[in-house]
Amino acid sequence: KVPKWLGIYASKSKKMEAVKESLDTLTLSELRFNVAWNIWREMAEIGIFLIPSFLSTDGTAIPLSFLSGVAIASVFGGLMQLANSRIGDKRVLAAFMASIVGLLATGLFSGGCHEFEEVLGETPVVYRMSAGWSHSKFPMVIIKPFGFSDHPTQLSLSAFYLFGVTLILLHVVQWYRAKRAAAKAEVDALGVKSPAVVAV
Repeated sequence: KVPKWLGIYASKSKKMEAVKESLDTLTLSELRFNVAWNIWREMAEIGIFLIPSFLSTDGTAIPLSFLSGVAIASVFGGLMQLANSRIGDKRVLAAFMASIVGLLATGLFSGGCHEFEEVLGETPVVYRMSAGWSHSKFPMVIIKPFGFSDHPTQLSLSAFYLFGVTLILLHVVQWYRAKRAAAKAEVDALGVKSPAVVAV
């Protein structure tokens, strides 16, 4: 969705077009309210899910996980904001942001598959790294959401690469469609029907 938001990929969704139109008329105060409201909503949802933990334990693990989440979000959010302010070419910015979000999606998918393994039975471990590379300890825990594991199983590793390759192929298809749409729009603007261009 990142390339669509930045206008790199053509969007056929009426909802996306409506969002673009609303962004053109959005004031700074409305933008601040929307951001604050969404942050509050996410925090409230997490708070509801943590109520059982607050009631059943002393809660010492919760602040630590909260701090690690804030650290990870701050680092990568800062990198994305820096890239957004420094990179003028939208294509480069779209590629950078899509890579970060895509890697996160791939890591979360493979991690979710591994959670099923822990319940239903694990597949064999492919390799094991030394203790200093443990994905459950700092600093490697920071990149764990992106798919890092010091002892990946066959299922989690396969899920990581299959999901990643599928994501890349989908982006190639979207890029090709965007290229065709841009060529067609250029031909329509000139009022000339060129078989060579239309066949692209």
